[in-house]
Amino acid sequence: MQSQVFKAYNLALLDTSFIGLDSTPVFANISQNNPESFKKNKFKKDNHSSADKDCGLGVHSASNQFNEKNYAYYWD
Repeated sequence: MQSQVFKAYNLALLDTSFIGLDSTPVFANISQNNPESFKKNKFKKDNHSSADKDCGLGVHSASNQFNEKNYAYYWD
């Protein structure tokens, strides 16, 4: 994909006056992110995993609706 973008840029097919971004959460590979895990307080800030000391607690909206208060928590 990267080589195609560079070719299109060199052929002046792309306008680089703006940047579009899309993001998605990157989940840490720890047991607290497993949906089948039933640990108590698995999304508590001070409940760090011993498998990954650098991970942090993240949150994103689980819905695209403006008025919904539906959030999903994860360790990243």
